[in-house]
Amino acid sequence: MYEIYASATDAKIVHVPSYQVQVGKDFAFPFESLLKAITSKTKIIAIANPNSPTGSIATREQILQIAEAAPQAIVLVDEAYYHFYGESVIDLIGKIPNLIVARTFSKAYGLASLRIGLLAGPESLLKWTRRVLSPYSVNHVALVALTAALNDQNYLNSYVAQVLKARKEFLASLTNLGLEYWPTEANFVLVNIGPAHKEFCAAMREQGILVRDRSADPGCNGLVRITIGTPEQMQQAFTAIQQFKTSVGVPA
Repeated sequence: MYEIYASATDAKIVHVPSYQVQVGKDFAFPFESLLKAITSKTKIIAIANPNSPTGSIATREQILQIAEAAPQAIVLVDEAYYHFYGESVIDLIGKIPNLIVARTFSKAYGLASLRIGLLAGPESLLKWTRRVLSPYSVNHVALVALTAALNDQNYLNSYVAQVLKARKEFLASLTNLGLEYWPTEANFVLVNIGPAHKEFCAAMREQGILVRDRSADPGCNGLVRITIGTPEQMQQAFTAIQQFKTSVGVPA
């Protein structure tokens, strides 16, 4: 979406792909490549942390170095999946003058259809954002729901704990099944299904399990993103994956 929004302006979009970092597609955050891509004309640097669909992260130290290397640019850190990672740079707002942090209430809070999030940054930067915002950018129903969600931290903590438990168990199950996947700090995992990725997605859908085929993404041919739900949901998903691997075959 960063690219889509930027393409509506006169901006020149510069891609820094993570899949070229090392041989073997480890999808690590492309820190060195990003630093090399910064010029005096760089205006905005967008970092999804954790990233989707890989689940990889940029460290706090890396973000600080990037902000220091590009004082003329805004460093936008998108922390949509923050709750499943637990690390944030939102405490640096105001201390790092070119840092802005984005959050959404669509993930851990479960308010996706209400389209509500937050943008945190220095007043000197956000005043320009306010000039282009719609006067009714958030509807009243979303604000009421958000108030209830923020007041129910017990549910949030319980849900996040379930996801973290399910993620650990599910990744261990994938290892035992001999499937290749990438380390993740989000509530999803990128799994290598190989040439049968389309058949895999269709087979999962038949069992009521919706997964995301990421084969169209650069460097992701044959890779499928699987969201982590509750332990019970992931046990159902694992059983379906195991059946598919047995009947169709998925490369180890």
